[in-house]
This record gives sequence, structure tokens and C-alpha cells, in this order.
Amino acid sequence: MKFEMLKEKKNPAMKRDEHLISLEHKGKATPSRPEIMKEVAKLLKTKEELIIIDKILSNKGVQSSKVYVLSYRKRDEMPKYKLDKMKERMEKIKPKKAAEEKPAEAEQPKEEQPVEEPKQEVAEEQSAEAKEEAAETDETAKE
Repeated sequence: MKFEMLKEKKNPAMKRDEHLISLEHKGKATPSRPEIMKEVAKLLKTKEELIIIDKILSNKGVQSSKVYVLSYRKRDEMPKYKLDKMKERMEKIKPKKAAEEKPAEAEQPKEEQPVEEPKQEVAEEQSAEAKEEAAETDETAKE
């Protein structure tokens, strides 16, 4: 992944810095928010908990995205609704990762339970009924 700062704006009224970052992810899908957050924290030289990834806009067929990032100086300055929204988005990602781990567990062999064979009498009754139905359909087809 390659990050490039396109625009940086200080917003003293909201006590935050707003960043527009270009992200190239050649040969890969759009990175998840946690992956982007780690890299942006390194780029901005700040803690991950002071960053909110507001939007990720992917360009179709180009394998690049634009990311709108909000960075704060203190956790107290972050709006509660933004924090709640970010938590909600991060929780959506966690169940997917857990679902990916479950199939690996399901592939482990389970104890085999003995399977009862169908009774021969039942099979004979079913075949007799099938023969009768076939004969009836032949008779109706002849008429």
C-alpha cells in the first residue's frame, strides 16, 4: 500500500485536522479500516485512537482509493457520535473475520455416527407403489 497526502486542513472550530489521503493498493482489494488506520497513524505520527476514518472512496478499476481522515489532539475533543459510528463500522469487520476462522474449525473430522440402513420391507413397499403409479400413468397415456 502506498499513501500520499493530497490535502490537509486545520479546523480549529472543531478542534481537529482534516486530511485527504490517496491510497494505492495494486493487486489487492480495498484495505479494511483497521489496516488503513495503522498506516495513517504512522503517516500522521499520532495514535490510532485519535484518528477517525470518515470515508473511503474507491475508484473502480484503478485499484486506488481516497480516504478522508479526521485527526484530533485529545480523545475528549472527539465527538461522541463519530466515535460511536466508528465503533459500529469496526464491529462489522470483526464478525467477518470470526466467520473466516469458523470454516477452518469445521473442516476438522468429526466422530462418525453409525448410519442405519433402510429396512428392506419399506424399500419393497416403495418400489411396489412406484410400479403401480407407473402402470396407471401408462394406462392414462394409452387413452
